[in-house]
Amino acid sequence: MVTQPLFRRLLGYTIDNLPPVLREAHDSGIDQRWRGLAQVEANPNPLARLLCRMMRLPAPGTAISVTVRFERHGDAEHRHRNFARRS
Repeated sequence: MVTQPLFRRLLGYTIDNLPPVLREAHDSGIDQRWRGLAQVEANPNPLARLLCRMMRLPAPGTAISVTVRFERHGDAEHRHRNFARRS
């Protein structure tokens, strides 16, 4: 059984207020792949940096290559992200 996308269920009709590109990414029932560039900033706190590294969050930088894949499976939604080949 296919249900509404996760963000539609969480945000309800307010998802319609998102900018069109964000709405397209988060309010679709089909699998998608998005690519672009990002700027990543880091907290200067050493503990915060350690936690970010442990959580495999992207390292700070500019013009970082980003790929995000959205996969929908019934009620579940999986996101696979890659920042500069770092998943």
